[in-house]
Amino acid sequence: MDFLTLAKKRCSTRSFSKQPVSQESIDRIIEAAQVAPTNGNIQNFHVYVIDDENILSHVSQYAQTYNAPLVFVVTYDRSKVFKPSVNTNDSGLIDTSVVLTHMMLEATDLELGSVWINYFKQEPMGQLLNCEKDEAIAHLLAVGHANVPFKNIDRHNKERKSLKELVTNIRGE
Repeated sequence: MDFLTLAKKRCSTRSFSKQPVSQESIDRIIEAAQVAPTNGNIQNFHVYVIDDENILSHVSQYAQTYNAPLVFVVTYDRSKVFKPSVNTNDSGLIDTSVVLTHMMLEATDLELGSVWINYFKQEPMGQLLNCEKDEAIAHLLAVGHANVPFKNIDRHNKERKSLKELVTNIRGE
């Protein structure tokens, strides 16, 4: 499928079946993370793969995972981020967001549902995963076989702002 079709197909899934995600699919999603670009190619991220029911029940105490059979936790090392001298951007959250986007799109390509989770209790989650002192949890991604169909790819025509509202062209003569 071409990229724009894939991007339009992706939607947040908040209802998952209990069917486990195959190891082949997990491996492909992880490979999508591996090939994601990072600032200066520093690759300052780590992915935890959680598909054990017992651990998932603990994770669900700290984040709404919608009973997904698989959760990826993406972290980065706070001590190894790139901070440009000319602005306040920090590569940690930026890079992990790109990584997570790659993972979501690969899940969609595999016909799996996913939802990006940014609302979670960071400290107890870090303790559960035994994160290092400088390791920051950036995002969670719940993945599984959806109990609901993917949304219509034409929904963006109604649900998104127009290009005129989102884009300003600055061109020379």
